[in-house]
Amino acid sequence: MEKQEQLSPAAKAALERRLVAFYQQLQAVHALRSTINAGLARVTEDNLALALTQKKNLRALKQAYKKLTGFADVLPPQDAAPIFEAEFNYITTIENVLTTTQGLKNHEQVGEENRAAIRGGLVQFYYGLHEELDAAAAEQTAAEKAKAARIKAQAEAGQTQAASVAAVSDAQVPQAGPESAAPAGEH
Repeated sequence: MEKQEQLSPAAKAALERRLVAFYQQLQAVHALRSTINAGLARVTEDNLALALTQKKNLRALKQAYKKLTGFADVLPPQDAAPIFEAEFNYITTIENVLTTTQGLKNHEQVGEENRAAIRGGLVQFYYGLHEELDAAAAEQTAAEKAKAARIKAQAEAGQTQAASVAAVSDAQVPQAGPESAAPAGEH
């Protein structure tokens, strides 16, 4: 925040604590989203009702989001708005999907043609979520493998560098003789 420079040390410390709390709450929100996504990714056309097991997690997510909005003042509005909007949109989407799934389970009167279209849309949503999570997992695995390869290369380079340094050091160590007896600075 631009005004932070004008704050007293105590006010800065309080703002920093609230900012840390904001990010911790955001992490809690994201953890709940991950839980919901993992649960919904298991849904198939044959077990659509499995999605309804995420209602409890959705309620917890709504509460966590409400708590998160209590920290709206720690970020400038242009930074806070996209965060809150993304979380709100996620909650709304999941709520709509679960409501629609519940309606299908309860055999609400929507007509057979509409029921098939709704069911197909839900299956596509759950399948897309499953694919998205698989892609994210593959990306994370690739990133972890790349990191391991970098670390291995750095370790090997470090060993090579250490061997080079040792070789150079060995070459620069003067042998006992008349030159090694010269005072420092006369080489």
